[in-house]
Amino acid sequence: MNADELTIPIWQEGPAVSPEFRRLHYELKLDLRGVYDDNIGLSSFDKISDYYFRIDPAIMIAFGDIISQDANFLRLEYDPDIVLFLDQSNFNTFQNVIHFDGRVAFRRLTLTFSEVAQLLNGSDVNQAGSGGTFVNAVNLDVRGQPRVNMFNTQLNAAYQPTGKTSLSLGLQSSIADYDSSSLVSTQTISGNVYANYTYSEKLTIGLGGAVGREFVDQPTPNQTFEQGNVRIAYEITGKLLANVSAGVEFRQFDSGRGGYISPVFQGTLGYTPFDGTDFSLIGSRSTTGSASLAGQDFTSTQLVASVRQRFFDRFFVSVTGGYQNLQYIDAIGVIVATREDDYYFIQPAIDVRIMRFWYAGGYYLRRQNNSSASFFGFMENQSGLRTTLTF
Repeated sequence: MNADELTIPIWQEGPAVSPEFRRLHYELKLDLRGVYDDNIGLSSFDKISDYYFRIDPAIMIAFGDIISQDANFLRLEYDPDIVLFLDQSNFNTFQNVIHFDGRVAFRRLTLTFSEVAQLLNGSDVNQAGSGGTFVNAVNLDVRGQPRVNMFNTQLNAAYQPTGKTSLSLGLQSSIADYDSSSLVSTQTISGNVYANYTYSEKLTIGLGGAVGREFVDQPTPNQTFEQGNVRIAYEITGKLLANVSAGVEFRQFDSGRGGYISPVFQGTLGYTPFDGTDFSLIGSRSTTGSASLAGQDFTSTQLVASVRQRFFDRFFVSVTGGYQNLQYIDAIGVIVATREDDYYFIQPAIDVRIMRFWYAGGYYLRRQNNSSASFFGFMENQSGLRTTLTF
């Protein structure tokens, strides 16, 4: 699992017919930002500051029920990303993010799929939401300006023989292909199966597990892992919804190194106490091969919280913050893995809805990584103005 992305699977079958079925949807979006950054290379030394402009157009085309996603739909979204620096033109970049997903519902069987392709050319893919939220996507393992193509593919099937029980199956492929001989690329293929029971309208419990194989460039060995997990979807109140998956992972290495046992989890919590107030919490813990340190894996534990408040129907004030810990382990059996990172970020923002389709605002971002390997540590401050048009 990518540490920056959490996917909560659909466990239950919704209605097979949607009022939006066979309806064509489209959306055009343009996000423009002017930013001052005091450490554009995320470097621990020789920090370079500069102003840059970021141009993020997006186009989405969909067919079917994308509003509730309770019935059939097909959606394609393309998000190119252009970054232009005022002085350091060698940092200029053009990169692409493509999303493709869909759902097909039968009487008792529901099939879903998704594909996310990120063709990154050295910059984060942080995107600002219209209400001021912020998605953090820094690559802590590599840091700096890595060029990497990432592909995440998921196929899921849910079969509901009765009104209270269901069986879900899933297949996933994750690829991180780095364009550098000094960085280690990985490919992970996994499958999972869960038996789910709907205890009430507000509570669904699932028991199951996953098994997978991770193929890693040498000298890091290939690896096999198994997981046993419990999943809970709980609508505590009409305003509070939690989705949590937690368990234990057992990992074996082709190098002959002894096995590694670690807790794993992923989850989301959404809370809307009042109209115009939103709070969210996202967490995850997973293990994968390191791209920067050959022969080593790392376990990533991450928490991201965000709160947003609307004032006078037009103004949005938000604060997003997060913490991530990277703990490195030996994957060969002869390396002393000592690197550990502690990363923090916080970003307050304010936005105003000028018109129904037009938002504008500003933000400040502070990011800091404290690493036992000083080369990977950094401290960065950003401040910027942005405007978003949506049609």
